[in-house]
Amino acid sequence: MAVMLNGILTVLVGASLSLLNLEGMDLEGTFLYGAILGVTGLTFAGFTALFAQLSETSRGATGFSFAAMITFYLIRAIGDTGQEGLSLVSPLGWAVRTDVFVENHWWPVLLLLLLLVVLIGLTFYLNSIRDMGAGFLPERKGKIHASTFLQTPVGLAFRLQRTNIIAWGIGVFVLSASFGSILGELETYFADMEILQVYLQGDSGTSMRDSFISLLMGIMSMIASIPVVMTIIKVRSEESKYQTELIYSRAVSRNKLLVSYLGLAIITSFLMQTFIATGLWSVGSWVLTDELDTGTIFLSAYVYLPAIWFLVALTTLLIGLKPKITGLTWFYVVYCFLIIYVGDLFDLPEWVKNLSVFHFVPYMPLDDFVWSSTIAITIGSVIVSIMGVIGYNKRDIIG
Repeated sequence: MAVMLNGILTVLVGASLSLLNLEGMDLEGTFLYGAILGVTGLTFAGFTALFAQLSETSRGATGFSFAAMITFYLIRAIGDTGQEGLSLVSPLGWAVRTDVFVENHWWPVLLLLLLLVVLIGLTFYLNSIRDMGAGFLPERKGKIHASTFLQTPVGLAFRLQRTNIIAWGIGVFVLSASFGSILGELETYFADMEILQVYLQGDSGTSMRDSFISLLMGIMSMIASIPVVMTIIKVRSEESKYQTELIYSRAVSRNKLLVSYLGLAIITSFLMQTFIATGLWSVGSWVLTDELDTGTIFLSAYVYLPAIWFLVALTTLLIGLKPKITGLTWFYVVYCFLIIYVGDLFDLPEWVKNLSVFHFVPYMPLDDFVWSSTIAITIGSVIVSIMGVIGYNKRDIIG
């Protein structure tokens, strides 16, 4: 499955870029661009498969995978700032050395494929010698008795999502911090990218820094919405595995369970936006000669909270009314991401942009804060969430 998905990604990216007929994008470069994306995805699929042999649980394998990805990213980031040799230790460091559309080096693709073969070979060997249902790393012994907090629905929800929230929190913080490190040299980074200069320059009188921060906050907020949606959609996952029956066998109402996950999703959204603002502000303030306004940065991140809450509300509605199509939420998340990322660049029609709730969020610090849209989205999210909770309370447990 991983080979098929990444293979399709490689072909689609390469073919779609070549069909654009943009100057400087030759056929070899477009397919090299697709190939490096596909092979990088396959490589981390190989790491995940390897960690699945080491860990006894899927949660542990996921935690190791995120930890490896973050570690490789940090190694590459540190290496790119001055230690060239250190960057070559990371597979992500190989990926960026293809010099796509310039030199078109294929050796990083071949090197990643070689690493993938080693990972697959080691994975199959470990899988053949380990006990079924066991991992090579011993699981930490848990407590005999659960804490008072763990015995509550929200406590159990947090325990199930703890690794996911921590991993994503670290990821968005590191990514935001890495973008903050280039705030002082935006003109240098984008000197040879005329299309990005036009895109980031915005209207006359606006600085490239403000344009970059406003675009970055939108993209990072969309990325941060992923763990938030994962938190609320966990209800459907637990239900489809018949795990919720164990909870409902006790004196726990459906409303209490769903609202517990809903509340945890809201808290997660606050945490993710705080990590984004903190990462960008802390590193950006360090590299800039002039002061980076703290309030503006944090408000630029928090202004996206109502839009993220709407995604949570939409997921809750589907869980309550049409649980079998809850996964369609991810299509809407991708759609909103594309509107933020390329909506203005490709001059899409206004009605297409209006279908994304994120389009109604003011692009701070370029735009002023708007109370009307913020309140309207928040009220809409509350109404949709209530409809989802009511529907969940009335339908069959396995819808």
